[in-house]
Amino acid sequence: PAAPARTAPGRAGAAGPRPVRPAGSPPVVRPDRAVRVIAAFAADVVAVIVAAVSAGLTALPAVSYLAVALIALATAGRPDGRIGARVSDDAARIVLAAAVPAAVVLAWVSPATAGRLALTAAVAAVLLRGAVSWALRAAARRGVLAGRALVIGAGPEGAEIARLLREHPEYGLVPCGMVDGT
Repeated sequence: PAAPARTAPGRAGAAGPRPVRPAGSPPVVRPDRAVRVIAAFAADVVAVIVAAVSAGLTALPAVSYLAVALIALATAGRPDGRIGARVSDDAARIVLAAAVPAAVVLAWVSPATAGRLALTAAVAAVLLRGAVSWALRAAARRGVLAGRALVIGAGPEGAEIARLLREHPEYGLVPCGMVDGT
């Protein structure tokens, strides 16, 4: 007789295995990923607003800077779910994305004010992204914000990977099952 098929167990407290998403259905948004992206965006908004206010920008320059800086920051160092990702890995991109858009306001303010804006925005963006990263890691360590991981390989190596993921919740991944490719 054939061995019974293995299914991934549900999360703690869930009854039975999780259903498989039917082909052609829309992708499921991972809550852990959505929280990471929203938290980073919120940190960027706060950093850019703090910089604009501290530089004393009026309405048009402030709105112009906010728009360009938020677009630049949206592409720089997004939390992408990498295991062990740190803000320091993306600090140079974050600094450039926060500082370079300050050139937009040169038509309205002095170079000294634009420089203060760039410096304040860069420092605030890195510090706030660092605080968000720390908070997200703390949530992952407590199991509040963790993504599911399917371990490929049911042999000793797969078991070792699953064990390491369980022992290191700060990675933000919880093994939900193992699949053997043979």
